[in-house]
Amino acid sequence: ENVFFTDRSGYVDAVYNTSGTSAATILGAEGYTILDQGYTYIIAGGQSISTYPNDNDGGSSVAYNGSTSTANTALNAPWGIYGDSAGDLIFADNSSNKIKKLSGSTAVLTTIGGPAAGTATTVGHAGDGGAATSAQMNSPIGVILDASGNIYFADSGNSSVRMIGTNGNISTVAGTSGTSGTYTGEGGLATSAVMNTTYFLSM
Repeated sequence: ENVFFTDRSGYVDAVYNTSGTSAATILGAEGYTILDQGYTYIIAGGQSISTYPNDNDGGSSVAYNGSTSTANTALNAPWGIYGDSAGDLIFADNSSNKIKKLSGSTAVLTTIGGPAAGTATTVGHAGDGGAATSAQMNSPIGVILDASGNIYFADSGNSSVRMIGTNGNISTVAGTSGTSGTYTGEGGLATSAVMNTTYFLSM
């Protein structure tokens, strides 16, 4: 199988395996013509955030094609990654306070949570009930998906767990509106609990 991982220095990488299809499709869309089994390839990131402040999305040439850099996306400390059934990769871009998706078929990178790429995020916990692309976050980390395609992530700095639904709206499913403190709330509603610095998730 292909192995995908985030590098907090600003990259998403794939270890290519010939038995997998997602990495081959992404790398093919990015212009790679020769792939070596067991080699690691950058599939997103590469541009300096000093050139593209905060972060930057882009089209299909988002990695390094051979010896020539064709990177045109900037990531800011990506942390946590999850693949969906369509071969798309969802990950948290921690320091830009956004959730990103890399298309498994076109290799196009888009922002699906937090403001548009290149826009500084005002750290906060606003936006529940509305479009995730208008929401505020605080250092998102772990990302998972359920069988229906809802995206859950640990909003670490807000000490909460939040969800981007299949309709694109965001909500808080555990934690109290970004309140951090001594853990309380056992036996009650998850949205009334107080947690402290949520991290990675699992199902």
